[in-house]
Amino acid sequence: LHAFDAECIKGRRINVRRAKDDESIITLDGLTRKLDRDLLVIADSKKPIALAGIMGDEESEIKNNTKHIFIESAYFNPTLIRRGARRLNLSTESSFRFERKADIHALIPALLRARELIIKFCGGIMKGGVTDIYKKQEVETEKVTFSIKWLNDFLGSNFSREEIIEPLTLLDLNVKGDTSLEVEVPSFRRDLDIKEDIAEEVIRMVGFDSIPMRSTIVFEKVGSLPHGSLKIGKIKEYLVSRGYDEVVNVSFISSDELKPFKMGIKPIAIQNPITSNLTHMRSTLIVGLLKTVKRNMNIGSRDMRFFELGNVFIQNQTSGKVEEPLKIAGVITGKVKNQDWRGENRTFDYYDLKGDIEGLFSFVNINDNRFEKIKGELSLLEEGSDIYIEKEKVGFVGSISAEISDYFDISKKVLLFEIELAPLLNRISFDYNFKDLPRYPAVLRDLCLLVPGNVTHQQIEDIIRKSGKGLV
Repeated sequence: LHAFDAECIKGRRINVRRAKDDESIITLDGLTRKLDRDLLVIADSKKPIALAGIMGDEESEIKNNTKHIFIESAYFNPTLIRRGARRLNLSTESSFRFERKADIHALIPALLRARELIIKFCGGIMKGGVTDIYKKQEVETEKVTFSIKWLNDFLGSNFSREEIIEPLTLLDLNVKGDTSLEVEVPSFRRDLDIKEDIAEEVIRMVGFDSIPMRSTIVFEKVGSLPHGSLKIGKIKEYLVSRGYDEVVNVSFISSDELKPFKMGIKPIAIQNPITSNLTHMRSTLIVGLLKTVKRNMNIGSRDMRFFELGNVFIQNQTSGKVEEPLKIAGVITGKVKNQDWRGENRTFDYYDLKGDIEGLFSFVNINDNRFEKIKGELSLLEEGSDIYIEKEKVGFVGSISAEISDYFDISKKVLLFEIELAPLLNRISFDYNFKDLPRYPAVLRDLCLLVPGNVTHQQIEDIIRKSGKGLV
């Protein structure tokens, strides 16, 4: 309902229309607002006198000396009112209600009730009658259909037809049917939309204590996660067990944040960025993790282990299509154990992170993995290794370069890794086979090898495994 000072309505009649581009209105809050054709207004014969469903104007408001009033009862399209309120940055109690649908069947009863109260308490006299310009008088009633068996299975109850219909009838819901029931939902119950809503009303009225206790629970249908999701869950489970915290960053970055990396990947620009510093889709998870490290350093955190699992966005140079490979990345910085009673107070190094990755491969039964010194220049890492599964490169691990540290203003040594998940998921196996326990105790030997400086640890390990098949 909205009441106008009838003396201020030019032409003694109103109409609902779109505003004109050159019109303006002074609303009840005293502000002059410019209007356009996207806004709905209530107007008299000369100008707008209210923003439909939002706020009235200052001139036609009810004043202390008002003698004649005109009451409008209306229903407006919720989407139109929402758009108008957002466009004007004006949220009112009226717009809040209209945005969530008014009861179209309550317009006349509400108007008659207002008339009754005004006559009773204000001594008013009504002139004329009620004018209804709504052309479509019949509004299709919402109906919800369900079976008695479904409702009992859903609630775990054993209600009869009468026990279901009685509480619904008390709520002014018209119920028809025998084994399959059809409920007509009145317009004032906009919260009833699906059959689960009806089941909730039944049990709310009857009482939860009417559901019998069961000593056993039987599941007729048991869903399961996709196999890939189970594998991803196991990977996360391992990293959490190693002391890592999972982080979730937005998929948008600034193109400037990728420039120091010199990875040779052109980021994909967003056509309608939400802010000026989130203009491109991420092509690596490293940017978000380093920003997370910096934020945590700013609030006093010193020892950190973070990982993130998510999609990156890369444009295929050949086909031009956007690919979204799934990757996992992690960072560590700070001390291994802070104030350890044994005196071990060292900082994380390359071998700590490499050990975590090797442990991950062992956990998911991927044995044919290797680490090789990074070939070529990569401005991201000061030193590190490429990670291979069989002969396929799947990622890298190492410590970030001074250039990257300076760009993100990180004063501590940070180590990181990033791995493509597709090769892992294709090879992961959780099928464990039992092997007989060794008949003889293990023999431990400490070997000291003198090798040329250009021989890597991986080369030595490969020779040992090749020569000692079945023994190592």
